[in-house]
Amino acid sequence: MADIPRSNFSDWIWPVPMFLDNPPVISDGYGRDKRVGKDGKARGHFGVDIMHPRRKNNPLDVGVTGSKNFVTYPGEEALLAGDGLIKEIGVTSTGHFVRAEHRVAGRSILSVYRHLMNVRPEILKGEVVKAGFPLGLLGDDPTNQADPIHLHFELWDLARTRLYPEATIDPELVMAQWRVKRIPQGDIIPHPNPPKGDGGVGGGSGLAAALLSAFAGLGFAILVSRKGGRYIALALES
Repeated sequence: MADIPRSNFSDWIWPVPMFLDNPPVISDGYGRDKRVGKDGKARGHFGVDIMHPRRKNNPLDVGVTGSKNFVTYPGEEALLAGDGLIKEIGVTSTGHFVRAEHRVAGRSILSVYRHLMNVRPEILKGEVVKAGFPLGLLGDDPTNQADPIHLHFELWDLARTRLYPEATIDPELVMAQWRVKRIPQGDIIPHPNPPKGDGGVGGGSGLAAALLSAFAGLGFAILVSRKGGRYIALALES
């Protein structure tokens, strides 16, 4: 197995990028989840949820999935927060997940990315991945239909006891120093179920339809083209 990369938290990035000039924010903080589990006990929230603030007067946010105050855009992917070694990839009742191990200031830190719709096939257990590499499409928690699409992100200090949740760290304590990766115009937007045919401009289904639906009637048009099962956002025209 490859060596675990060494880094400092100051080198890390937010695991959700800036999208359509809208930066990511914490929509639900550590320890604030007061929902009751199947056992009747209150459930803790041992990580943070990440979305984007809903801009009230911005037509780009009208009709986009989310909540009253937050949105997640179609085609967004979780990003690896720091250089790390992929430790585990799997799926549970709450969606797909990725776990990566890092060496930060001499400590073993585990980052966890939950509620993914899928995991990219090039993300493999035992591989070293650079910070900012996309892991998979953001999804929701199938066990809680009230939750909008978002990324649930955790940090674990493996030097502590491994009894959950004592090993978890509040990510908000360190995320203030992290950079935000901007998705530039023309970046590839992955499609989870690419349609057959040549695609085209503004056509197709799935992601393209979601994008067009989100901006339809607002005086904007998204030009997209398909290459090998992926859509490339070419321009946003008014």
